[in-house]
Amino acid sequence: MADIELVIKIPEEVKNRLCFGVTYAKDIQTVCEALHNGTPLPKGHGRIADIDEAIKCIEDVEGEDAIWAISLIEWACSKRTIIGADKAESEEV
Repeated sequence: MADIELVIKIPEEVKNRLCFGVTYAKDIQTVCEALHNGTPLPKGHGRIADIDEAIKCIEDVEGEDAIWAISLIEWACSKRTIIGADKAESEEV
């Protein structure tokens, strides 16, 4: 059977209980639902990085090369975003 790389989102308290061997039926259900709704990573995917942080670094460089590099990164991300950004509560509207 082949392996799958999967990104899931579960509450931290559920993870902590399961890691310490405390098992509740509702936690198992939460994990099963997270697995069902998880995001599979495509086979052969490259490095997964925070592109927004890369853009911030490039923005510190002045000139046309920086503008070109940022445009290229944004174009590439618009074609192949695997997992959307996670906004902090303070950023949400």
